[in-house]
Amino acid sequence: MEKGINSGLKSLIVLLGVFIILTLSVPVTAADVVASQSILFNNGTDPNIPQYRLTVAKTGTGNGTVTNWPAGIDCGPDCSDWYDYGTEVTLTAISDEGSYFEGWSGGDCQDTVGCTLVISGHTNLTANFQSKNFFDRWDWHWRNPLPQGNSLFGITYGDGAFVAVGDRGAIITSSDGITWTAGSSGTSNGLRGITYGKGTFVAVGDRGATLTSADGITWTARASGTLNWLYGITYGNGTFVAVGEGGAILTSVDSMTWSVRSSGTSTWLTGITYGNGTFVAVGDEGAIV
Repeated sequence: MEKGINSGLKSLIVLLGVFIILTLSVPVTAADVVASQSILFNNGTDPNIPQYRLTVAKTGTGNGTVTNWPAGIDCGPDCSDWYDYGTEVTLTAISDEGSYFEGWSGGDCQDTVGCTLVISGHTNLTANFQSKNFFDRWDWHWRNPLPQGNSLFGITYGDGAFVAVGDRGAIITSSDGITWTAGSSGTSNGLRGITYGKGTFVAVGDRGATLTSADGITWTARASGTLNWLYGITYGNGTFVAVGEGGAILTSVDSMTWSVRSSGTSTWLTGITYGNGTFVAVGDEGAIV
């Protein structure tokens, strides 16, 4: 009887072994794994290390590719791969010509071109590429890297170019508002305001500084007739008008020869515009002239 029991146990063990082998050898497709979010196990030296899927999607109006190290993703055509638990993966976003990389969403990536993460589970990331020609008037974007580090105080647009001015004579130009080039103003005075009119850019600033340029790149210093700081300038009805310290107001019809006018106030004037046939200036303590 004992012999029969032992034989039965041996048969049961063999059957269980066969059952286990058959169970483990059932084929599992990639589609099955993705659908169930299963965990794969490494077939290398340590079969107990789980693998997780890293998937990258692309969005936006622009184009680009995402590559990574260790190799596996070239998105492009291949936007996902499996990695061992604990693997450090570095993703790099590369924008195509006419596009720029705006940032990542998902995972722990920040808005930088490169992203390094450690695989600890299934991870989904989205790379956002935008067209340089696409702008939503309510959708503002931080432009980086900066072309220079000085504070900027004024900006205008004319003849296909954006021109901004700032501290220590800083002048930068751009044709698209995205890529900026630092230029030379020829002065170390701070520049506080800029406008465009009659085919000319005119910038004003500290100690009565007044500069003109036909293209925003090459600048010529002009005599303003004042040493007061000038904070704002506009163009309208064929005339340039600048305002500044102590109620200063200057006018010019050609941007080269300037006349000092009386504003009727000693309050500093910091801004000016033109519309509906009227120049309007504003300044400290609620001043409006």
